[in-house]
This record gives sequence, C-alpha cells and structure tokens, in this order.
Amino acid sequence: MKKEVISNCKLCDKVTKLCHSHIIPEFFYKSIYNEDNTFKSLRIGDNKKSERTEQKGLREYLFCKNCEGLFHERYTANVLYNKGKSGITLKKTGVSKNVSYSQYEGFDYKSFKLFLSSIIWRISISSKFNTVPIPKEIEIKLKTSLKNQIPLEENELSCLLNIIHLDNKQQFDKIIIGPYETDYLDKKVLNILIDGYLFGFILGDIPLSNGMMKYVLNKKGEMTIGNLCINNNPTLLIEVKKVYDNFKNLY
Repeated sequence: MKKEVISNCKLCDKVTKLCHSHIIPEFFYKSIYNEDNTFKSLRIGDNKKSERTEQKGLREYLFCKNCEGLFHERYTANVLYNKGKSGITLKKTGVSKNVSYSQYEGFDYKSFKLFLSSIIWRISISSKFNTVPIPKEIEIKLKTSLKNQIPLEENELSCLLNIIHLDNKQQFDKIIIGPYETDYLDKKVLNILIDGYLFGFILGDIPLSNGMMKYVLNKKGEMTIGNLCINNNPTLLIEVKKVYDNFKNLY
C-alpha cells in the first residue's frame, strides 16, 4: 500500500498530498541501474558510511503533483540524450586551455535555465545528499524563480556543464558523485557528476564582462559544453577516490 503524506509542498507551500519526488530526475538513472534494475546508494559523512540497494532514483516526499511538473524534465531529457531531435544543433567546436568544447544553439532558455535551477535547489533542500548548505538568500532566489516560472538572468547562479571522459574517450557515466564544493575566483561552486555530466553551479552572479559568460547558457539559446578528461580534474578525482576507498569491496 502506498504511503500517503500530507504536508506543505516545498515549492508552493500549500498543505496537500505530497508525491514521492525525485531529487535528481529518473531519466539520469537509466544507465546506472544494474541488470536487476537496482543500484547502490553510497553515502559518506560525519565519519560514517552507509550502503543501500535502491530500486528507484533517490526520492523524498517534497512536492505536490502540480509542482512536480514545473522542472522541465522531459525537455531536458531530450536535450541531453536526444540532441538530434530536440532542436539543439552544434554551432562550433574548439580548444581552450587544453580542454575541448562544443558550442550548441537552439536551447529554450526558459526551460533549460529553470531545469538547471531546479537541480541545485532540489539538492539543497533534500536530506538524501550530503552537501554543504547553500546561502539562504540563494535558496530563496531559486525557489521564487521556480515557483513563478521566471528564469534567472544569464549571469545569476549560472551552471558550467562538462562531459567527463576517461582516457579512452569513453564517457564516465553510470555513476553519481557529489555534491562537492570548489572555488571560482571569489565564488563557491557546487559540483555534481550525474551520469557523465558534471554540473558546476556558481553560487553568485558572474560579472557580465567576465570571460566565463561565453560558457554558460544565454538568452540566444546558446551554451558551451566542455569535454574534460577525468585525469585533468583533480578535485573530481579526489571525490571518486573517496568513494572507491570507502566502498572498494563493491568493485
């Protein structure tokens, strides 16, 4: 029998029946499931570690049915996994500081910006992830944007997106690592690797003249996605090593 939870929706604040909501959308888990349609959930925190077998992507009773539909997940699943049929086209490729990149055009700015905002916000309010708390003013800004379906500006809480590869060019997918924190100039960046996509959320505003602006989603519908070898990302390697050292008996 399904559990019924009546409480305040975390987005609209109404007292109502809550859905068993995904924090990270289910479409990201498809390649993570084992042959028996389960996956290992590994957590490290407060000098403790835990291991659970899950049958569905991590969920929590958070949102009402109406708010569940405000995160633009169907659009994003098409963008990331079915570019050819989503209206996204490759504009140009290049190399910068030994990192290759691809610039795409055709994004729906509103849909993709709101989706990106929803990921960092859902992680920040969930109890399922060991993550550093984001500043309250940022959490409120994200919630307001999602509730009103008005995307933030290009330079507000922008996301840097990289596809992570192994040395053999194979995508480092089938795993979720993070969230973990890094620094960018005077800003904190919250990073999470999801099925080969490394999302880096800048916790603050980027100056419009900053060179990083060309790498984030803009209102023309353009976004630059990097292609990065995991060996060239020391902080991600440290996070992967933490998981391996704590749970190497599984591998």
